[in-house]
Amino acid sequence: MHLLYEDDDDIYSSITGNDGGFFCPNCLVVVLDTDVFARYAEVAADFDNKPLAGFTVAGFVDVRSIPEEKRHLPVGGEDNPVPLVPFLNVNVTTPSSG
Repeated sequence: MHLLYEDDDDIYSSITGNDGGFFCPNCLVVVLDTDVFARYAEVAADFDNKPLAGFTVAGFVDVRSIPEEKRHLPVGGEDNPVPLVPFLNVNVTTPSSG
């Protein structure tokens, strides 16, 4: 997952793999455990010596799409951009019944 977290002034980026998300077996939804991702965001912010103001999960990182010749490079570096599969920002409205 591509995780974005912020302090008072800046937004930082972190790529993490964890067991805090899964596909719903009955629908086309990705379910994320907010507590798991919050812990990862806190660790990432602490590693950078930054206070955590908030975080968001930007999407999946499609590591299989990284070309073989670039797999030794840091993901997100100048010559190896993050192959992000973003989540859709869908606003669902339900018509009123009367």
